[in-house]
Amino acid sequence: MENHSRSKNYYEYLAKYILEEFLPQDFCDLTISDRPDIKQSDKTGIEVTRTFIANQAYAEGIFEQIKNKQLGEISPVKISKLGRLGYRVLENKGVVAGICPREAFWVNIEPLKKAFSEKLRKLRDYQTDKTYLFIHAPMFDLYDDADIRDFAAWAAELQKDYSYQYSKVFVYQVTHLSICSLQEKQVTTMKLDQSKVHWCCEQAEAKA
Repeated sequence: MENHSRSKNYYEYLAKYILEEFLPQDFCDLTISDRPDIKQSDKTGIEVTRTFIANQAYAEGIFEQIKNKQLGEISPVKISKLGRLGYRVLENKGVVAGICPREAFWVNIEPLKKAFSEKLRKLRDYQTDKTYLFIHAPMFDLYDDADIRDFAAWAAELQKDYSYQYSKVFVYQVTHLSICSLQEKQVTTMKLDQSKVHWCCEQAEAKA
């Protein structure tokens, strides 16, 4: 299946701008790199990953082609494709504003666990002394505080016997940013100013 999703760079830049904008006391002058994806210095870095719900990446790619357009201008083929993928169009005054799954789905933290375990295995190859993990959640406010606490406790337990460990995990859900301090087993959740989030998204779009 052809992949129409945004580039990996977009999500790396978005993570960079979110951290710099909302946690300036801890993050500044971040640079896009490799292994890990973002570096603050030679010894401090951030790995970036995403979680998905079914068919999300392909549906997002179609949305990128039709967003902010009048519904009447859009090919019925694209609307039909979204329908077959299990998504419907959200419109505001006849203009495409978003997409969402057609059916309710069971929320669980397995995608977060999978993302963490996969990135933990890769951590051994990095040269940084302190490494963070930034996870883009698949949609707005999918996980509540209890979900994030359960995930953080699981992640802390999983990595406790590893010689290489993530210091913190950031779970970004557009309206909130959860900060999981794994070594201290603490979770803090910040509500994000949406005008600042929009600015971060624009900057990431321009760079990617």
